[in-house]
Amino acid sequence: MLSTNTISLMMPISHVQPRSLCCLPLVNTEPSISVMVLEHRETPNLFSSRRLEVLELFAAQYAISFENIRLYEQLQQQNDQLEHTVAQRTQELERKSHYLLAILDALPMPYALTTLSGECISSNALLNERLEVPPDQLTGQSMVQFYDSPEDRQRFLAQLEQHGSVSNFECRLRTRQQQRFWALVSATYVDLQDERVIFSTISDFSEYKALEKQLYQEANTDALTGILNRRAWLALAAKQQTAHPFRISCILMIDLDHFKALNDNYGHAAGDEVLRQFTTSIQRELREDDLFGRMGGEEFAIVFGGLDLDRAYSAAERLRTMVEGLSVMIDTEELRFTFSAGLCRLRPSEPVTSALKRADKGLYQAKASGRNQVWFEKEDAHRPDI
Repeated sequence: MLSTNTISLMMPISHVQPRSLCCLPLVNTEPSISVMVLEHRETPNLFSSRRLEVLELFAAQYAISFENIRLYEQLQQQNDQLEHTVAQRTQELERKSHYLLAILDALPMPYALTTLSGECISSNALLNERLEVPPDQLTGQSMVQFYDSPEDRQRFLAQLEQHGSVSNFECRLRTRQQQRFWALVSATYVDLQDERVIFSTISDFSEYKALEKQLYQEANTDALTGILNRRAWLALAAKQQTAHPFRISCILMIDLDHFKALNDNYGHAAGDEVLRQFTTSIQRELREDDLFGRMGGEEFAIVFGGLDLDRAYSAAERLRTMVEGLSVMIDTEELRFTFSAGLCRLRPSEPVTSALKRADKGLYQAKASGRNQVWFEKEDAHRPDI
């Protein structure tokens, strides 16, 4: 028996009249896709029920094939459209990336884009030049190698982790040629899709640090001799006393003998040379714990850190004897000079200025007693025989 979807009839469809005719709808899902027509021109009633069942199966497979072709063409069309969209977006991203890189390269300061571990993703020519790295050779390298101190790198990352950004972090960097320079590093996190990176800018302020050092030197050292001036000496002496409140220390106040007469007779240039030779010779004899400064004119002071009165006196006498043997050539004349000094113990919690006044009293006593000697203050101890 024929299927309800199958039509078997005898009818002419061409100029040669067929004897048998079968029309099979190609159905996959409703409605029908098309119709398959079979005809036979010789044998009547050729399409029996059994044959029609086979033909119906064939027609169904044919319909599935047609549907697959249609779906494939539809998928191909969608894929072409997707590829076109992706190409457009890629071109747009490349254009934006080009604009971004152009903007970054136009920055008036060196920059780097790095991973969290410090690997360089991108940088500009200014950074390559400052770090003495050839163009395009910084990408992929670790930026950690350019920190002079690993501790600086750790402190920088700790601040970045805590605050999310860092502004003007002061540290010392070094170039590939190991040339060190001071830098201010500013950085912030940047999220690129599923990756977090660090964007950093670097400002070289070595000149500022050099100027800062120069100003510090000018503010704290004596221009002629290069040792501490009075203000800096008093500040450091007080700082030492605060840091070591129970350490025994002594203060020696020194004045060059007959220095005014030396200036009057040989000129200030000769006097300056004597002061320079004197300070250089004294510095060579002092320990790391000793503090040496110029109080003004021909007056100097020394803190003997960690020495009691007897040992400080021995050190002072050694200095006095050494200076007594010095000579300075002025033109063709050899000048010799000596110093007088007052020594006192720095008492616990006593202001340094107060101890300095007591040492100054001993100094004037030494001068009054004939010069070229070291004098103790009476309340500290009796002056040893000289």
